[in-house]
Formats: sequence, structure tokens, C-alpha cells
Amino acid sequence: LGGQEPLLRIAQPLLEALAQRFGETALLTVLERRALQMYIATSAAPPDPMRYFIELNRASPLVWGALGRVLLANLSDEEVERAVAGPNPPDVKGAPLDPEGLRSHIAEIRSSGFATTHSHRR
Repeated sequence: LGGQEPLLRIAQPLLEALAQRFGETALLTVLERRALQMYIATSAAPPDPMRYFIELNRASPLVWGALGRVLLANLSDEEVERAVAGPNPPDVKGAPLDPEGLRSHIAEIRSSGFATTHSHRR
């Protein structure tokens, strides 16, 4: 994301303020729409010793994790189907993607405007 440095310079203080205010890790995520992947460009963590470690600038599929699924829910149905078609690694527990479960979750996210997941991310 070297070409995006101004974006990172602008975003970092905002992320730090969010992390301090809410006591949670704040992330700036970049969507690579053609590849249907995302990258965490930068993050800010609260001072709490229980922190969420994030690997920056690593391509991640949109089908796993709340962050990826929120991005996916804002794409077209055609793009959702391309993401479902994969290739997709299993979740952290080794479970394969459940295409119908993902489609159902995308519909819920589109309706509610938010997502939660448990033990998806690698």
C-alpha cells in the first residue's frame, strides 16, 4: 500500500481515537474488488493487554470473518457468487465454506447493516 501512504497518514489518528474511545482494535481495510480479497492496511489497538493481533497487508478472502462479509454484502450478487466459488481455504477450525450459510448471512447483513462471526479468521 505504498501508493496509499497519505490515506494511512490520515487514517491512523482516527483509528487511534476510535481504539481509545471504545477500547477495541480499529482497522482500516482495503477491498481488492477484482480479486475479491481484502487487506488490513493499518490498525490501532487500545492499551488493554488483551489485544487482537492483525497481520497487515495480507490478502484475505471475503467469505470469512465479519469484516470480509460486510464488504461482500455491499458487492453485487454476481460478485458474491464469484467469492463463493472460491478458491476458499477452510476456517480456523478446518471447516469448509457453507455456501448456503454464507448466502443467508449476506442477506442478514444486508438487512441489518452489520455482521458478527465466531472463529472464522485465519
